[in-house]
Amino acid sequence: RPTAGRHAFDEPATYQIQIEGVLLPVWSARMEGMEIVVTVADDGSPVTTLTGHLSDQAALAGILSQLYSM
Repeated sequence: RPTAGRHAFDEPATYQIQIEGVLLPVWSARMEGMEIVVTVADDGSPVTTLTGHLSDQAALAGILSQLYSM
């Protein structure tokens, strides 16, 4: 989700993606340099948050595709 306002599909934006489970910070380079932080949810399960500035929604789609394939 874009963090502020509406953006055109071809404009840079900052995104935050949360996934269940652990994604190690060494994956940051493959995730367009997004910061990777692992926390623990209220139920004790790990949650990974990726935060970063992406050049466009094509870059976002690439990251989502990589996460889906994992």
